[in-house]
Amino acid sequence: MNFNVNKYINVNELFFDLIIAFIAGEIYAFLVKDAGHMIESLSYSHAQYVVLIIEFAISYFLGKLGCSFMEKNLNSNSRTFPIYSLLYGIISLYILFMIFISLPPLLNASGVLTYVFGVIVIVFGALAGLSSSLYNDHETRLIDSSEIDNTTIPSKTNTISGKKANISFFKRISGISETISYKEHPILIILPVVALFYTIIFIISLFRRTTGFPGILLFLGSIIAGIIAMYVSVFICTIIINLFELMKKNHPRIHYCIIHILYPAIMAFFITTWSNLYLYASLKVSSHTNPVYVIFLLIVTGIIPIRIFMALNPPVRFANIVISLGALFFFIYSILY
Repeated sequence: MNFNVNKYINVNELFFDLIIAFIAGEIYAFLVKDAGHMIESLSYSHAQYVVLIIEFAISYFLGKLGCSFMEKNLNSNSRTFPIYSLLYGIISLYILFMIFISLPPLLNASGVLTYVFGVIVIVFGALAGLSSSLYNDHETRLIDSSEIDNTTIPSKTNTISGKKANISFFKRISGISETISYKEHPILIILPVVALFYTIIFIISLFRRTTGFPGILLFLGSIIAGIIAMYVSVFICTIIINLFELMKKNHPRIHYCIIHILYPAIMAFFITTWSNLYLYASLKVSSHTNPVYVIFLLIVTGIIPIRIFMALNPPVRFANIVISLGALFFFIYSILY
């Protein structure tokens, strides 16, 4: 008789909480000790990359998690919009706005370019999360591991609906599926668009003092470079997606670990990093260091609201609630003591 751990605990929530509990204190201690040197050592472009990566990751996470609330609406005949879906949308927008305005100054990456691309990556990241959950199996949702047996994970045949990306060259060198669906994998549109605009604006900003005929050549060259970056990103994304689909078919256990262990762990790392940066800056200039104030800051940065909505997304496991409370307590303790 096989023991199915998913009947008793959501594995993805477990690893999300474990990462928050065990690395939060370490990240905060590192910031207290080396934050000034670390931030000063980052160049503007490197700090900008860090900001954009965190913004994209968290917006993707919120979009993917929020899609489960949307699915409950789409699959029901009720015309009433559940209050928790509305609350989730409002709180998600608030969290993304907080990250958008607060993260660049925390890393000395403030600037027009950072904020322009901040809008782009946040919007496209959220859309990627929403779209990927709408068109993927339930197995790829963040909070629904009970549908997956611990020994066998169903695989899905690539759909051939919608527009397709022809990768016959890749098929020749790998033998993997010739076509993939943009509808099923919207990241194939989103990341190339981001790469296109980022390359163009980055090159223009880098040589912004160039004028006259050289300036025209620079503009045309930036467009060509952007198109090249777009196609390169399409090719890279296509390779990764096909390898991932192949893994899902031939190595379901590894695929399961990536979706339900590695993915929530990485997202928890990004969210914890953002929260610790904000906590460090806030506690540094404040005389309040009591647990109530720290809890307030964790609400402001979004960790507590995100975790509450994760818990509201079925299946709800009592063990996960207990573990999440323990992780929160350990987080606060590691910061204060």
